[in-house]
Parts: sequence; C-alpha cells; structure tokens
Amino acid sequence: MSGTVGYLVCVVASLLLVTQIYHSDAQNSQVTFTTSTNVIETGVTPSLTLNCSFPPQSPVGYRVISMSIRRVGENSPLTQIATVDAYGHFTALSGINYTVLNGHVNSTQGSYIRLGWLHPGTSMAGTYICSANVIDQLNNIYLFQLNKTVTTATTTTNTGTTTAAGVSDLMQRIAELETALNSLKIVAADQLKLLESTLAQKTAKANNLEAALFKKSAYNGHQYYLSLYEPHSAADAEMACESLDGYLAEVDTQEEFSFLKSFIGTPIADSIEFLLGGTDERQEGHWINRHSGGVLGYVEWSSGEPSNSEHNGIRENCQTVALLHAALKMSDSLCFKPTPLGGWYFICESPVVA
Repeated sequence: MSGTVGYLVCVVASLLLVTQIYHSDAQNSQVTFTTSTNVIETGVTPSLTLNCSFPPQSPVGYRVISMSIRRVGENSPLTQIATVDAYGHFTALSGINYTVLNGHVNSTQGSYIRLGWLHPGTSMAGTYICSANVIDQLNNIYLFQLNKTVTTATTTTNTGTTTAAGVSDLMQRIAELETALNSLKIVAADQLKLLESTLAQKTAKANNLEAALFKKSAYNGHQYYLSLYEPHSAADAEMACESLDGYLAEVDTQEEFSFLKSFIGTPIADSIEFLLGGTDERQEGHWINRHSGGVLGYVEWSSGEPSNSEHNGIRENCQTVALLHAALKMSDSLCFKPTPLGGWYFICESPVVA
C-alpha cells in the first residue's frame, strides 16, 4: 500500500475513533510562531520570514498530524498558504515567489513549517495563523494555533499621514527624479564639453593676440613682456600689464637690468624708448616704483639723466630705457607718447611664469 493511501486510511480511521476535538487557547498553546518583522514598508523591508513550530512530545504521548500557515487579509478571505503532514507531503499556494519554503513533521524531534519572501509588498500584509493538528493516545484531536499580524507601515510627516501606498508613490517619484537627474547629467556633460571647446578656442585666440602684441621671456622666476605696440600713456601701459597679471617692470638688480637690455636687443633707433615702472610724479626728484611704492632698487642713468626736462610746462616724470650715447641706459621721459614720430613702448613684469 502506498504512503499516501496509508496516510488517508490512518486519518479516516483516526477520525472514526475520535472521542473529542479540542481547540487550544493561545495562552496555553504549545505552538511557537515568529515573524521576522511585524511591519512591511514597501521598498524598505528587505524580507518577511514566518516560522511556525511545535516542540517534540509536548505533551508526552501526543503525535503531530500536520502543520500549516494560513492568512486572512483586509480585502482577502482566509487562505491556506502552506501545509506539511506527518508523511512528508508539502503543499503551498501557487503564484507566490517564495525564497524560503520548507517544513517537517516529527513528534519525537519537533515539527515546523517555514515560509519567506524577499522585498514583500503591501499584499503580504494580514493576519497569519500558525496551526498544529495533534492527536493523543485516546484519538482526541487538538488544534493548537497562534496568530501574528503583519501590517503596512504608516509614516507621519508634517503634512499628515502617508500610508504604504503613499510610500510606494514616493518611491516611484524618486525613481522618476533619478531618471531625470541622469538625463540632466548627460545634458550637463554635453554642455561642459561645449564650454571646454569654446574655452580652448578663446584661449587659443587670446594666446595668438598676446603673441601679436608682446614678445615675452622669463628671468629669475618672473615673466617679462615687451610690447610690440605703443600705448598712449603710462596709465594705458599699466592697464595692459595688469591684464597679464603683472605691472610695469621694476629693476631691482644690475643682473635684472642686464637681462632687460638683452631682452630689448640691438640695434635700435635713438628715438625709441621703453617705459619702466619708476616715477617721480608724486615728489620731484624722489623716484619710486609705481606698483610696489618702494624706492628704485637699481638705477643706471645715462649721463645727465634724469634731466627733469620740461615740455610745454610738463615735466619728464617716467622712467624709460633708451639708446643714449650708444648704450642702453635709463632716462626720464614724459608719461605719455611724446610725438607721433619715434617709438614709445613698455615692458611688463609678472611674478608668475606663464
């Protein structure tokens, strides 16, 4: 006779001999029923596990016939989820994606049935009933059972109460915002590439313009720019130097002046001058650097200079380098271009080597 047929015959025979069927009160129940959580929060709760068990030989002489878990929901009828019997038959409700599904019935070792799901939703909420069908030596059947209620999360905010359905809507909104953010990142990346390309083009144009307006050379950690065009005044020259993060060159040592003379080069015409940073505009005869405000660090005036000559009532108050007596020497000059003829240029100094 097969195991299934034998089990059915045994059950039928037991029922025919049943003296009385008893229902156990929850507080006296031998059933142990645990849940991994009592609250489901959609998208947050990682898993739900139910563990229904009955101890071995409790009471002594009792035999477990079957273990089962049922559920009743707010809008769903009482439904048997899973059952395991003494013959090892295991049945479970279809259509549910279980991650844990096992059970065992053995009166001497203990009986249990265990179910589990990952990322449970609101449909898994409800009251779960753990049942153990037990028969004693007099064929009395006892139904031991225990209930556990699993609810959906309710989050209170400053605008009211949000149910799990509201949380689900929020999760959906977050997903939509993440998608929009990713799209914005793509657009921003494209815009950044465009800006970088535009900046590279403008930088190239600026470098080309700088090369057209200045000759440059480095000395002792500083960058020097020799203008290839003539300004209208010392103020115009100062502004041009500031655009290069610098100032009109200040000569501090004989070595620096030797570098500047080499930078200017020869031969040049006697009428060409190169404006430096020295001035005595504030106090006649007291020469200071226009940018730093300190006295001139090194001077190499040509013979008879500074002459402090006067031109139509205007004195020579700006320091220049010019070819005087067949040598590049310092001189004083007007602080604006003296005549349309002749050359009047300037030299900038920047503490940062470009």
